[in-house]
Order: sequence, then structure tokens, then C-alpha cells
Amino acid sequence: MKYVLILCALFIANNVYTLADTQTLLEQGKRQLQLSDLESALPLFAHIVSLSPQSAQSNYNLAYVLFQLGLYKESIHWYKEAMQINPHHEMAIFGCAKALMALGDYKRGLPLFEWRFGSVANIHKKYNLFNLTPHSFKNKDVLLIGEMGFGDTLQCLRYALELKKVGANNIIVQAPKTLHQLLRLCPYVDRIIAPGDTVDTHVVAVPIFSLMRIFDTTVETIPAPMPYLYSDSSLDAYWHEQLKGDTNFKIGITWFSWSINLSKHKYMRRSFSIEQFEALAKIPGVSVYSLQKADGEKCLEKYNDNCPFIVFDDLDESHGPFMDTVSIMKEMDLIISADTSIVHVAGALNVPVWTLLPYAADWRWLQHRIDSPWYPTMRLFRQKEPGNWQHVMDEVVDSVKLCVFDCSE
Repeated sequence: MKYVLILCALFIANNVYTLADTQTLLEQGKRQLQLSDLESALPLFAHIVSLSPQSAQSNYNLAYVLFQLGLYKESIHWYKEAMQINPHHEMAIFGCAKALMALGDYKRGLPLFEWRFGSVANIHKKYNLFNLTPHSFKNKDVLLIGEMGFGDTLQCLRYALELKKVGANNIIVQAPKTLHQLLRLCPYVDRIIAPGDTVDTHVVAVPIFSLMRIFDTTVETIPAPMPYLYSDSSLDAYWHEQLKGDTNFKIGITWFSWSINLSKHKYMRRSFSIEQFEALAKIPGVSVYSLQKADGEKCLEKYNDNCPFIVFDDLDESHGPFMDTVSIMKEMDLIISADTSIVHVAGALNVPVWTLLPYAADWRWLQHRIDSPWYPTMRLFRQKEPGNWQHVMDEVVDSVKLCVFDCSE
């Protein structure tokens, strides 16, 4: 089906846009991307390639659209075409890395993934990454530089344990202050600093995602020492007392990813409406608790006094970010969430978590799998049609009913 889509796009492109010049097509393609109309953009960018096959940017643009459509295998060909024309095309190299990794090819993808910061030459000069091996960290203090979102840093925090195994001394983690209290509970982390804080010049500094390549990670060898996140024992006791009276099957939910993801098209948009969870709350013997923070909390206001979900008034406010959440998660029978930091927290706590994914899911969740090698307790539910969350939630509701039935036996 995917190959048919590309062939149709090329056929349409070469028969409809013959008279248009490259610049006109490019402007049309950009407008379609701004409108999140990838299906219309694909034949435009395909035809541009036929008009200017030696343009690295033209090949990259086609690869980009294919990648956004979730056609990772198909995008790799055009990324490579762009890279062959311009071996230093940073976005093509980074895009190819993500496509390869989405297909589970970490061996070829991880070296290219170092281009996420731009020129590898600049990164090599700053961090000396390509000379590092696991044994480079023996008897050394190591600074792990957090990257991208909270979930990204938490996903790769597991490598701090691997560093300890090879004889690293102090592990220092640079992360946003929002994560500091949570990270202080990890016995293998010796110090936490904020971005911009100074450290001893003798430490070995490494961006945390680069540890995947340094440890020669494959899908089969992803370290999974569970749990590797921990909760505060006093808060565990407090929330156990608060929730022990609820004998229902307890589910914690979040539905809203970063605001930036709202601008993404239907193939990749991670967030969905809170109404999608209402069917869960109607299942007999089920209690649904909101663990949503940030902008997504506003969605609860629509219910006024008739909210079908249980909402915590002071969640993570008095005790600090994530502190209540991790203890509450341990009291839940299940966490169900959009692809956001919550699923990484739940997975690292080793609690059952179901992650709801868009049609073109992020590279880390691979393709066509219902499990994750990153988190043994995770189950993946994927869109089968772009933007169709109802089908996903129907599958989730049926699966929850089976869980409730099994628990009642």
C-alpha cells in the first residue's frame, strides 16, 4: 500500500504539474505543509525531485514528507539521495537517523543521530564523542547532559547505571529543575545540576542520548534494569492511605502532550481530547484518576461539578514536580496516557502503562509493535488511521474490560 501511494504520487506529479516551475511548486508544497495537508504536498515534492534530481534540498523535502506520513522505509532512499549530493546536509542526516531507528536499525541510525545537534565536527570538537567507549568512563566523573523533553532524559537515564557498572565514579546529571527532586531519589545519581551551572573541568561530559551509541545499543540489548526511578517512601505511605478505600480497578490518565505538538498534523499529533476517556469512566468497577498537568488541566473545567474523573487538587504542587505522581502511580492498577513524559515515568517505575500512539509514532516506539523494548511493563496502542483516536480508544476500553474481568475472578 505504501509503495502504491508513492508511485501514484509520482504519476500524478509528472502528469499534473508538468508546466509549473520548480519555485512555484516549492511554494505550493510549503503552503500544503503549513496546512498540514501531507497528501497534497507529496506529489508536489515528488515532481520537484523529477525537475531537479541533483538538488539535495529537493530530495530532502520529499524524504521529509514521506517521514511525516510514517513511510520511514521509503523516506530513507530520498534522505540518502540528499546526503549523497550534500554529505553535510544536517537535516537529511538527522532525518535518516530517525527513520532507521524507527525501523529498529540502531547500528546504522545511531552514528547519524549524533547530527541532532548539527555538524558532527562541532559536536566532536566539543565532547570528543567518537573517541569514547564504555571503558573511557572508568574511574571518571561523568556529566550526563539532559536533552530535549523530560521524557527523553528519563528514557536514557538508565545508562547512568551502565556507567556505574563499568566503573564510573560520580554521575552528575544536568537536567531542568522540574526533574531535580525526582532524580535525587535515584541512588546511582550523585549530583544534579541545572543547565548553565558550572562543573569541574575534569569531568567527562556526554549528551545523554549519545550513550546509546557509545554502549553500542541495539533493539535486543537496550538496558532495562527495572525499576530505575523511585518514589519518596513518606509520600508512598500518604497516598496509600488516601487511596486504599477505593477497591475499584484504578486507572491514571493523561491526554495532553506538549502544546507544541498541537501544531503537528494528524499523522503525528500526540494529544487527543479528554472526552476520549469518558468511556473508561463508565465501565463498572473502574475509577479513573487524572494525572494531567500543565495546559491539559484546563480541559477539566468543562465538566464543572459533573466530572467523570477523579481530580487531585494539589497534585505535585506542595511536594514538587512528579513527586505525588510517582507515588500515586504505584497505587494505580494501570496508567493510560498519550505519548508524553508520564509514560516514561511509569515505565521506569515498572508499573503497568499503556501508551496511545499517533499513526506516525516517534522513532523510539519502533513500528508495528505492541510492546516496547525500553519498558517491559508497557503496551502500545497505535492509530490504524491518521487522526482516528476513536478506534484506539475502543480497543483500550475492550482491553480494560478484560483486565477488570480477570481481576474479579
